Amino acid sequence: MPVWFAFFLLSAATHAVVGYLAIRPRRVCPPDAHWTQKARLGWPFRQFGAVGPSAGAAMVMVVMRDHLADWWSVTILAWSVLMGSTVGLILATRGVKVLENRVVDWMLTLATSWIALNPTVILAYPVLALGLTRPWDPMTWAFGGVLILFSSGTLNPVTLGLGRRLGLVCPVTEPVVGMVRELSEELGMRPPKVLSIRVAAANAFALPKHRMILVTPMVERLLEPDLMKAILAHEMGHLAETETHGSIRILRASSPVVILLAIPLAGLLDWPLLPAATVVLYLVMLRRFHAWSSARETDADSFAGGTTGGPLKFARALERIHELGETPAVMGRKESTHPELVQRLAELGYTPEWSAPDPPSRARTMICTVSALLILVAVAVWWQVPTF
Repeated sequence: MPVWFAFFLLSAATHAVVGYLAIRPRRVCPPDAHWTQKARLGWPFRQFGAVGPSAGAAMVMVVMRDHLADWWSVTILAWSVLMGSTVGLILATRGVKVLENRVVDWMLTLATSWIALNPTVILAYPVLALGLTRPWDPMTWAFGGVLILFSSGTLNPVTLGLGRRLGLVCPVTEPVVGMVRELSEELGMRPPKVLSIRVAAANAFALPKHRMILVTPMVERLLEPDLMKAILAHEMGHLAETETHGSIRILRASSPVVILLAIPLAGLLDWPLLPAATVVLYLVMLRRFHAWSSARETDADSFAGGTTGGPLKFARALERIHELGETPAVMGRKESTHPELVQRLAELGYTPEWSAPDPPSRARTMICTVSALLILVAVAVWWQVPTF
């Protein structure tokens, strides 16, 4: 059996079993339960699904770095682990419609849009594996340079163009275009470009560097028109940010790549502690960035509340988008890029009809993620994969 296929099957089986354990509380949740309860119970699985596949592939790369001949063998093995994990997550979510649909979309994301929209996920693995064994290899630094370009958003127009050719990105409907045009006239702003991006979430994103707003099909299809306009106003608030704010966002997005490049750089300079030092610096910067980002979200909330019929309308839109995406109203984290929903609603002067729920179980997420990683690492150590 080819090694890549063996790890595909292993990753699929591991994530199917562990994913089932992670999603079980959401599976047994009564159908008539409030959305805040469903979101709280389903969040550990979603976090496991977001972290487990990429972390598992990274750990396999580290363990088997001496047995991977070149960047192509690294990419094949990483892709096998990622695809296998997503197949396992799909199996784990059978019968839970909201999450099942989301994971099916993750499968398409792995198959296509990680190439078209976020190639950093795949490009990082050759830098990691080759950086540990062959830091002088030109391909290591070539991949690192491309990673910097992608993470900084420089190549967003290129990747989004490719995404349109693959059917992952498409124009929004005419009503949404009209809303953006109306908002632009009211605010005296140049109309941004608006695209629909196939991401399994209820959300909208702003790309200030390219004056672009991306909305997901779930929002475009299910959100009421007046609430959709309020969400678009929030994103236009981000587009109104200063160039300094944009530079800070680029620095934050590029920071993980800098940490990754510290691995081959440590080998070249014979500074073994360099990666650890960059990680410590990154964690310090991350804490500061979370506070800064949270403040920018509050500013954008105020911007939207002042331009779309008052803060209460935007508060209802914010509540509705969390309900559609089953995003917890309370996260239980002190530091995050976004304030918690209950905090944002309170600052907008809106009192929801529901009481604040308990935060999702972080222990369940941690246990499931660590369990999956231990299984993959144990098999990789036992097997010691030969060169492709």
